[in-house]
Amino acid sequence: VQEDVAYYGMEENHEVIIYKYDISNIKNPVLVDEVHQEGNYNTTRKVGNIMYIFTNMFISYEKGVTAETVLPEINGELVDAKDVYICEDMRQEFITSSINLGETDEKMEVIDSMVIMNSYAEVYMGLDGLYLYESNYNFNTNVTNTIISKFGYKGGYMTAINCTTINGTIRDKFAINEKDENLRVLLTE
Repeated sequence: VQEDVAYYGMEENHEVIIYKYDISNIKNPVLVDEVHQEGNYNTTRKVGNIMYIFTNMFISYEKGVTAETVLPEINGELVDAKDVYICEDMRQEFITSSINLGETDEKMEVIDSMVIMNSYAEVYMGLDGLYLYESNYNFNTNVTNTIISKFGYKGGYMTAINCTTINGTIRDKFAINEKDENLRVLLTE
């Protein structure tokens, strides 16, 4: 091993499992259902009775690029290719699914899912839209741009609405919010 060479290993991809328990008898909780989603946990959001799960998964080019090696699984089924968005610089997959939690004793239902192949995305969920944003540094212009993509999420069904690029970086989750159907961001250059 050469001393002047750094070696990096990627963490293996994981799976997130959502467990639903009936706790009407607190002394005897009963497992009602579980939902499995490939990827490393990123975050979750809950709107009404629908939970949105966000995970990340590294793209491994060593295994070859096929539907089975690239498309993630949710409850043992591959995400449909029509629900995959491909960005120019793709190093990982950002996986989102919406789950109807149902009544206390009902099984959960996966309503919709989508995958965005990108370099890395953060999530902001407003009342009117689900926003994914990522910053990219352009070495030719020495400028950092932020790409913001908006998705609707009515009834758990996610639809692409719009995408824009702005100069600067959104530093943290306190620098982005939504008001009166407008997204407001505070940028750092």
